Amino acid sequence: MVSFFIISIYFDYSLNRYTGQTQRFTKIKNFFMHFYSLTCIALPPPLSFFSINYGTLGTAHQNAGKQKGSKDKELGMAPKKPLEEYAYKYMKQRINDGTLEAGVIYSETRMAAKIGISRTPFRTALAKLRQDHYIDILPSKGFQVHNMTLDDIHNTYQSRIAVEGYCTLYLHWNKHTPEGQAALKELDRVLHDAEHALNRNTSAGEYLPLDDAFHQVIVAFCKNRELMALFENYNHLLRLIALKTFEAPGRFQQSLSEHREIYQSILSEGAHAGEAVYRSVIRHIDATKQCALSVLEQNNTASEGG
Repeated sequence: MVSFFIISIYFDYSLNRYTGQTQRFTKIKNFFMHFYSLTCIALPPPLSFFSINYGTLGTAHQNAGKQKGSKDKELGMAPKKPLEEYAYKYMKQRINDGTLEAGVIYSETRMAAKIGISRTPFRTALAKLRQDHYIDILPSKGFQVHNMTLDDIHNTYQSRIAVEGYCTLYLHWNKHTPEGQAALKELDRVLHDAEHALNRNTSAGEYLPLDDAFHQVIVAFCKNRELMALFENYNHLLRLIALKTFEAPGRFQQSLSEHREIYQSILSEGAHAGEAVYRSVIRHIDATKQCALSVLEQNNTASEGG
């Protein structure tokens, strides 16, 4: 009995000592749970306070962390996690939602101050953003949102064919499963919404999320984090240029028609159905690529003229 109370006291001390260190806290917790199950099964009920005490403390520890994180968020403070990771996610979000505009040069010092971190972790975040093609760093000037190049266009659309070609085939192969049926139902809904948007003369900015949603359903069906990460990355790279492609006359209708073709190919049966699926994806992505190349050419011509 005495030895067990000593263990309980030591456990409380360990909790206090390792507050905020979740991994080590979990190891200590698991050790004592195991020890308790081996040694205390036959002990009288009063000693059950040990597991209750430990569970309460564990819950309190977690709640305290959540409350502190919420408080920091309310105050607009950078959370206590790797600052470069926080800065990377913050900047990525601001680029994706259009807060950071293309063609504008931003100051490293001012942006770091705005986020509330020093320049060192902010520069680390910028280096990763540059590596992921979110920004271009301009020596002695600052940085700006990345401008797509001809190589970017070719590389990105080849990546699209590789990722989406496989994912569409995977859905085709599994279309009769409950998960496959659910994905097909969602694709049908997205196509229906896109058709309504087209009839309402929706703007490019309003139509683009529906276009993205069609492809996202297909890629997400694979439940592969690496493929989804690739999809999200190139989807970002193409976002600005995709908006421009939808400004071309008839591109809404053409894109919707290509999506319907992909959808029907997924439903198809027969020995050559898989080939039909892959070809429908290639046709759609190649048509989108040609539109993107036209936009890039127009942008380059405008820059040279300016």
